[in-house]
Amino acid sequence: MARFLHRPEDFRVLHAPYSALLEEYYGRWGPDLVRGHAYPQTRGEWTERQATLRRRLVQALGLQPELLDAPAAARGDLHARVTGTVDRTRDGYRIELIEFQARPRFYVSAALYLPAEPPASLEAGQGLPAVYSPHGHWRTGKHTRHIQIRSANLARRGYVVLVADAVGHAERTFMGHREPAAHALLYAGESLPGLQVWDNVRALDYLSSRPEVDPQRIGVTGASGGGNHTMYLAAVDERVAVAVPVCSVEMLEVYFRKSQCVCETVPDVLTFADKPHLLGLLAPRPLLMMNGLRDGGFSTLEARRALDHTRRIYGLYDGGADRLALYETNVEHSYDRAMRERAYAWFDQWLQGLHPLAAHERSREADTWVEAEEDDTLRVWGPLGAGGVPADAHTLDTYYAEVTERPATLPSGAHLRRRIVDDLFGGWPQRGPLHVEAVDTITRADCAVELLAYWSEEGVPVPALLFRPLPEPSLPLPAVVYTSPAGKGRAPELRAVHEAVRAGTIVLAIDYRGQGETAGTRVSASGGTEGELAAVERGIMLHRPLFAGRVWDVLRGVEYLASRPDVDAGAVYVWGEADASLLALHAAALEERVAGAVCLGLPESYRAPAGEAGVKLEPWLVVPGLLAVADVADLRDLVAPRPCLTGPQSGAAELVPRLTRR
Repeated sequence: MARFLHRPEDFRVLHAPYSALLEEYYGRWGPDLVRGHAYPQTRGEWTERQATLRRRLVQALGLQPELLDAPAAARGDLHARVTGTVDRTRDGYRIELIEFQARPRFYVSAALYLPAEPPASLEAGQGLPAVYSPHGHWRTGKHTRHIQIRSANLARRGYVVLVADAVGHAERTFMGHREPAAHALLYAGESLPGLQVWDNVRALDYLSSRPEVDPQRIGVTGASGGGNHTMYLAAVDERVAVAVPVCSVEMLEVYFRKSQCVCETVPDVLTFADKPHLLGLLAPRPLLMMNGLRDGGFSTLEARRALDHTRRIYGLYDGGADRLALYETNVEHSYDRAMRERAYAWFDQWLQGLHPLAAHERSREADTWVEAEEDDTLRVWGPLGAGGVPADAHTLDTYYAEVTERPATLPSGAHLRRRIVDDLFGGWPQRGPLHVEAVDTITRADCAVELLAYWSEEGVPVPALLFRPLPEPSLPLPAVVYTSPAGKGRAPELRAVHEAVRAGTIVLAIDYRGQGETAGTRVSASGGTEGELAAVERGIMLHRPLFAGRVWDVLRGVEYLASRPDVDAGAVYVWGEADASLLALHAAALEERVAGAVCLGLPESYRAPAGEAGVKLEPWLVVPGLLAVADVADLRDLVAPRPCLTGPQSGAAELVPRLTRR
């Protein structure tokens, strides 16, 4: 158990800040869960499991298996058009600037590289092999130098190459990428990784529609985030004949030691697979993994571990061992010349039928002049392209507004609590002893302030301040759990707390997990602390949202108050302000022992009002799939007939005493 020490000048409870609480909480049991996913012993066992695993992955991404498995025409018109061309025939290739719609108004900007002169095979009616090349977190997208070099050299070798800007990059920067809307999509059962995978599926639709392309010979390669694109696309779309993920392969337990982008956060994925299982979905299609020995973000040792486990699946197929390889070179996080040459040889071997030795001899890359990354040459909607970004183009904000306008058939009453707790929260944690530790008491003129901590669950101490009125009125008293994004430190000088105590109410102000005395120390560019954002993403992948854990912290505070002899167990309320108003609402909605709630600054809905720009909800509030089950109004209905008072934060001094008045 942690040691506590009172410091009266600032109302601290813990002996020292516990800034690693969230990291240690998820890191304690998350990796064990991932390591527990078994590997098949026989080909039949894997064949039986493969379809289920793929379906779970597709659903986790927020996509529809039936639509993925349908003919391309069933997925809708791409409305593809060429907006410009770049003539590089003297260098052996040419470029078409392409616009298509992955879904209505979801515009994609792309560059298509083609050989300068049609090869004889094409003139004979045989389509060319093609390579789709998703990029990683390079803001320059398709303009990135190593992507241009790779695409130009593949085109010279007789390939058709498509490079598309990912959501929020290069010409699609206007859409957003790390903004709150990227997390908010999860409420609607969608995800940014799912949007990107769908973009990539539609990119294959476009490639396959080109008369120059043989749709049976399509490879995919990308580095970093583009390596993840490669893995997920090949796992869900069997049109990928060959895959080359670069600087991206590792065991998923590594995610508990580092943070990742929301575009790499696939809901629930850690509950059913590790990366080798996902890579195994490619088997027995040829798979080459490449890593840099000096890559600080993706360890070669982890890539080797992933290779060993993936080999257990590939080895179940005749000749499977020859179709799986790992190439390492002495570089940092990149897709350098040595890696590119190894990729050329791999594609030549498996897409053009060359003997490995012949493919290796042919793989040397010529010196290549490409466009400067900051130039407009490759802009689909730039000077060479026609006009600017389409006026009706979706951003993540407007797309979220559109998908949340869709009507939903929601459960009600008795089923709703179960659906939220079991299906969305992943169940409540195991209820252990509260282990309440009283640290000190500060006496004020009108109240006593008890400094204490209780254990919400194993490894999660909740520092708290308990305000009780002086002189002590007749017992027992009503009580309220107070939560605020500012933490319990806001409570000692808050007039509303003073008014509630003066009215004869006990107030328990808490620091829910990862906040106040247990908050991370570094603030990220996206808001919140780095520890909080990493915990949000780990919780989403583990089917244990951070928000659910914080609701549990509030309910354990209710339980503690109800256990005190000076509290009326039938009159314990919750009070939340700003973002924490949603904690109070969920606590009252999901636990009938809560006598009522004050929710100050409560949003009207998780849905984005039509025409409103920008999604205001913070990432830690995310509960994936919530809008398929309940919205704010439905949660308020669950509280009824118990009181649920709402209003601005300025109304707390009047509303809280009214709620708890006996």
